[in-house]
Amino acid sequence: MKKILLIFTLLFASIGLIACAETDEVDYSDYTYLSLEMNPAVDFVIDSNENVYTYSFRNEEAEVVAAGLELEGKNYEEALQLYLNAAIDTGYIDVTRSDGAVMIQAGGKEDADNEAFMAQVQTKLQTFFQENAIGAVVLKNEEVDEAAQELVETYDISYGFAKMVLAYLELNEEAVIEDVVELQPKDLIDDIVTEANQYRDRYQNEVQAGAQAIKDELVEALQAQVQAHRQAVEDETKTQPDISGLAESYKENFQTLHEAYLNRNQTRLQQAKDKVSGNAPMFFSVEINPGVDFVVDGNGYVLSYMLKNEDAEIVAAGLEMEGLHYQEALRLYLNAAIETGYLDVTRSDNAVMIQNSGVNQDLENAFMNQTQTMMQNFFYENAIGAVVMAQHEVDPEVRALADEYEISYGFAKLVLAYLATDETLLIEDVVLMTPKEIIELLGIECEAYMAQYRNQVEAGAQAIKDELVEALQAQVQAHRQAVENETVTQPDISGLRQMYLENYDSMHEGYVNRNQIRVQQAKDSENNKPE
Repeated sequence: MKKILLIFTLLFASIGLIACAETDEVDYSDYTYLSLEMNPAVDFVIDSNENVYTYSFRNEEAEVVAAGLELEGKNYEEALQLYLNAAIDTGYIDVTRSDGAVMIQAGGKEDADNEAFMAQVQTKLQTFFQENAIGAVVLKNEEVDEAAQELVETYDISYGFAKMVLAYLELNEEAVIEDVVELQPKDLIDDIVTEANQYRDRYQNEVQAGAQAIKDELVEALQAQVQAHRQAVEDETKTQPDISGLAESYKENFQTLHEAYLNRNQTRLQQAKDKVSGNAPMFFSVEINPGVDFVVDGNGYVLSYMLKNEDAEIVAAGLEMEGLHYQEALRLYLNAAIETGYLDVTRSDNAVMIQNSGVNQDLENAFMNQTQTMMQNFFYENAIGAVVMAQHEVDPEVRALADEYEISYGFAKLVLAYLATDETLLIEDVVLMTPKEIIELLGIECEAYMAQYRNQVEAGAQAIKDELVEALQAQVQAHRQAVENETVTQPDISGLRQMYLENYDSMHEGYVNRNQIRVQQAKDSENNKPE
């Protein structure tokens, strides 16, 4: 099927846009490239029926604006209106200002058809702003885009092709510009379509939930203002602001105006992200064998936790971890694991698996990296031979779930943790829930579990813990003294990660068997004590 490909790059400069015609002699008859730039920069690919085939959001702002929108399959005009209305709701198009600009750029059609198409798009956009009483002007990108203009002059190519080259280079950082300008437009667009499809899947599976949380904060902050504006437009008490001279102002002062716009919105975006991260809980799983799941608030403080097996109940006996910063709680737990021998100071083949899940993928990844670094430093400082790994590296169940449902590893771990709380739950239903919903429900489960643990289990677990600590006390104290005296340093753990990746089941089974014997001996010792 013949396809027309339109790629929109939206970049809100207070609201700005630009349109450009294709003038080079390459036959673009099968494709059309359209770039819309505000600051939320987005590329749409449009089929021959002018419906959205795929898309790619070019920056974080676009990912936030488009969160929750269903754009595939819609006529490009409807998709644009959905996107522009979302930009109004989030403040990227500011209803209180009259200095917005939008840049559009097209390429790929014959010159005459391209000019007509550009005029059509420019008219539709300007009409949208007119009908919504938005102070914005629609410009041609060539009038303000210095990077594309430099390509035009250096390589003697059309402006539209220059924009396609820039889009291609952005997606293929290793590409050499001298080679790219020699490619055919179809080759460029084919690669752009492939990248856009791959990006869309990553966005929906890994980014959209976090972007939606940030978007909700932005919308909430502006909701009354935007509603009042729209009501005034409906009541005809507000009409299009005076934008005479605005196009000339952008042409003369684009960099200054655009930079001011970016600064305003970066501040707003960061405030929304801070609020989301402050309010959004996280789920954090630690597996030594004494497995523990923490529910942590957005500032890193432990809200509640669940001990996943008897070993964890023993290690955590007597610890008060609620309300502590998660790093302090982890140190308490790890020290207790050392004192009870679950982390063995005499060995250099210990391993700890961690997995984090959160409502924001960026925060989730940052949290994982931060925690992995903190824990590896802990082992290094305490001369413990241990490696810290992501659980999905060795857990086939997590990987299988992530692959089957095209979700992140963190979300897969979260789903499995929730399924473990109720055998009547259906996996097909749980994967459709948001991370925040699952984390909040797990928090309730953790609180109920900890209440039961403290009332029914902790005393017995503490008695076994005391036996384990007593049996190892001299050994652990000697190790810590040697660390303090700097007579023992971090053991060589080179190759340990690879060993676990290749032989996890057998290595872990050996670890579990050793500790089951130790726990049973501690139980027997406790039971044989005189009354």
